[in-house]
Amino acid sequence: MKSITYAGTEYELFDETIEKVLASANCVLLYYYPQQRLLIASDTFMQVFHTGRVFTNIPYGLELDFIMPDDFQALEELTEHINNGDESYSTLLRTRDNPISSQVTFTNIEYSEDGKPLKAIGLIQNMDDQLEKEHAYNQKLQELLLKQKTDNAIVQALSVEYESVYHLDIINNIVTPIRLSSIIERLYGPFFRSGPTYEKAFGAYVMHTVYEDDQQMLLEKGSLENLRRELSTKNVFEQQYRVLRDGSIRYFNMKVVRKNYHEQEMTGLILGFADVNEQKTRWENLLKNSLTDSLTNIGNRRAYDNAINALEDTIPPVGLGFVSIDANGLKAINDTLGHAAGDELLCGVAESIVSIFPSKECFRMGGDEFTVIHPGPKEELEQMLAALNEALDQWHGIIVEKASISAGFAHSADFPYINPIALSRRADDAMYREKNRYYSEHQGGRR
Repeated sequence: MKSITYAGTEYELFDETIEKVLASANCVLLYYYPQQRLLIASDTFMQVFHTGRVFTNIPYGLELDFIMPDDFQALEELTEHINNGDESYSTLLRTRDNPISSQVTFTNIEYSEDGKPLKAIGLIQNMDDQLEKEHAYNQKLQELLLKQKTDNAIVQALSVEYESVYHLDIINNIVTPIRLSSIIERLYGPFFRSGPTYEKAFGAYVMHTVYEDDQQMLLEKGSLENLRRELSTKNVFEQQYRVLRDGSIRYFNMKVVRKNYHEQEMTGLILGFADVNEQKTRWENLLKNSLTDSLTNIGNRRAYDNAINALEDTIPPVGLGFVSIDANGLKAINDTLGHAAGDELLCGVAESIVSIFPSKECFRMGGDEFTVIHPGPKEELEQMLAALNEALDQWHGIIVEKASISAGFAHSADFPYINPIALSRRADDAMYREKNRYYSEHQGGRR
């Protein structure tokens, strides 16, 4: 074990062996002390990010210059969860030195007698190794093409990543298999070795292997006419599609490389096909987790920002409504019944909201606040709000007896000349008026 002294206090850290082991696994360590809002970097972290050791006032300190400014909101959410005593929390952040996303996970490892978090470990792991390898491979392939390397060199580069590789002689319209996966070999080996035309070979592969919903799309994208068009201005074309295998759908990638790129006439192509399901699934899960509130399982603030950006500063023709919601009494429940009860209240409010509104329209903004973005007429929104109040009346938790909310809404029918962001602020104003009225009537103005 080793330690560091800062501002007169000694902080115990892990030894160098653990740091080196983590570094070999493409991870770096951080140590976080919630009560002091203090972050201490490990030796490996300092080496990777070329930064200092101690950061204070997390997450608002401007000295966190290794984080992209656009991702400070995600860092704030992570810090909030750890400060509230969550056992562990993960998110995606981008660093300045390496703007590709990295997964950041903090875990509380020490609590005070009253349950407050005292010490947490943070790990930053680069999740883009596979993409970096593919980028390096593509770059190598580009270099091979620019230097007019032999067909064998192109095939060798493709064979690193792709399980089935073919050569297409465009002049004579003949497909020759160079490498076949075990499944393709078993099903179509003799057929491909018979020298079929590209249309027959590709059509047979698509109709007997590709998922039905993607067949027409892939036939069009992979047609010789489209490949000629795509590869007239570049030397690599890719298309993703789905394959039904053993009763489950898997994602595949088709990569087509033009030979003799620097010659005017296109005489041959090299085609590769690979199963990329694990890579795609991993990234889809990471993306979903980065846009989902871990407690309530609805969209988080980042997902809300994406939804606002998708509106492109315009109101849909069907109309647009914003609902701003605050869970009443959360602080009092946390103080008297504990944070587990507070979490139950928040989950109950979220469950009630998504029982009325489509889940893609619902977001937890942080703390006790929620927002709904609902495209549709004003009358429909008013009916759904009435249904939400009924759903809340029927909700009962295990620790918390009942839930109530303060809600305000604003609809484009009442404000036809303002943009979505301004409309959301009108909903916030209405919610705060309702919230002040609630606390004045129920708790004498106390929150």
